Amino acid sequence: MRKLSNPTYDATFKYLMEDPRAARAIISAILGYRVTHVEMRKNDIVRSENQDLKLMRLDFTARVELGPDQPDKEVLIEMQRAHREGDIMRFRSYIGSQYADPSNLDRSDNPLPIVAIYILGHTIDGLDNAICRVKSAYIDENDNLVAVPNDAPLFVQALCHDLVIVQTPKLTPRPSSVYEKLLDFFRPRTENVNDRTFDYIDDPNEQDPEVLNVMHRLELATADRQLAMKLDLEAEAAQIMQRNRQDRQELIKAIEQRMEAERKNAALIEALRAQGLSDEQIAGLTK
Repeated sequence: MRKLSNPTYDATFKYLMEDPRAARAIISAILGYRVTHVEMRKNDIVRSENQDLKLMRLDFTARVELGPDQPDKEVLIEMQRAHREGDIMRFRSYIGSQYADPSNLDRSDNPLPIVAIYILGHTIDGLDNAICRVKSAYIDENDNLVAVPNDAPLFVQALCHDLVIVQTPKLTPRPSSVYEKLLDFFRPRTENVNDRTFDYIDDPNEQDPEVLNVMHRLELATADRQLAMKLDLEAEAAQIMQRNRQDRQELIKAIEQRMEAERKNAALIEALRAQGLSDEQIAGLTK
């Protein structure tokens, strides 16, 4: 049984993705293309004003193999993680900042094509698949698809972006392929209820080198003292946020119940007035 740090926590996820080999394997699994080179550019964690919504952003430049007869493609990966549903405008503003950033250029000073990856700890209504890849399509005036090479035209690539949505609650609990095994590390688990900052995996038959490398990296993370402190703080913050959400939900429910009672009381008063009762008589009946 191997003890691994749980990458559903932001501190562990960042630690894992700082390893270039692990990052290449995971991004390859998400994109569906082999990534030959990856470099982390920026990372940050942003909270909403009420501290209820937390988003993590990781930016990479990556070189992707598109196929045997096509040149490799350099892209900018904008990866965002959110554990709960939140303001969609926040996602839009982040991707907009990538378009506006003058440093997002390739070696020829052309804008890097952007691929947005959203790793969600919740599900989206209408999307049943764990992974949904959304790509641009070229359509002519007769509504027919137009075949366009992956490396052209620059005008379109600079103004549109592909995106991939990963709904971690929908990931299969029994992975078989390599890419499923790599993404399975991010599947929410409930087995270890005492300390969810760790996972325990027992798979002595695993032989894929990329999966083993990710496992090794997560195993190393359990011995990192600074990371352990960050995980404790993150887990404590998550518990506080959960309690705050529950308190708000109870307050909202109490307010709704009071408003409903007042609405019914107002309707009763109007009905009694319609029957000719005076305000004094109504006051005596509705005490």
